[in-house]
Amino acid sequence: MIVTILHYYSSIITIIVKNDNILYVNYTIKTEEFITTYNKASDAKKVATDIEIFIKMINNKDYKNAYECLSSEFKQNYFKTIDEFKNYVQKNFYDTNYITIKNVQTKSNVYTCTANIKSGVGVAADDMDKNFIIKLNPNAEFELSFEVE
Repeated sequence: MIVTILHYYSSIITIIVKNDNILYVNYTIKTEEFITTYNKASDAKKVATDIEIFIKMINNKDYKNAYECLSSEFKQNYFKTIDEFKNYVQKNFYDTNYITIKNVQTKSNVYTCTANIKSGVGVAADDMDKNFIIKLNPNAEFELSFEVE
């Protein structure tokens, strides 16, 4: 069950109830304060924030919202359906992904970013580098694609 609450300050809070456990999904909140802070941030910080949001969606198994973040061309080339995307993520990402942004570069209005993704916080955690391409859109929205192996 998904419960959406609209606050009088235009905040949208989505609460997901799964097997009687309440999961609070904070990436769906785009308050005025978030948008103001986001708009004032450097482009590199916006890109890092967007990748972190995408990874939170994957960690929460929220494949629908994660799939909606993908660019249309990327979906057409690699994941024509949400099930194809879900299968790829389940095989190529960790159950829980911890991300560190390594660098952000720009080409026109498109940004490339290398991120290190770990399976945990310990020394023995598995890790991988993943390249992302981000296009920043108005209203703190973004389109994303990533390196597919």
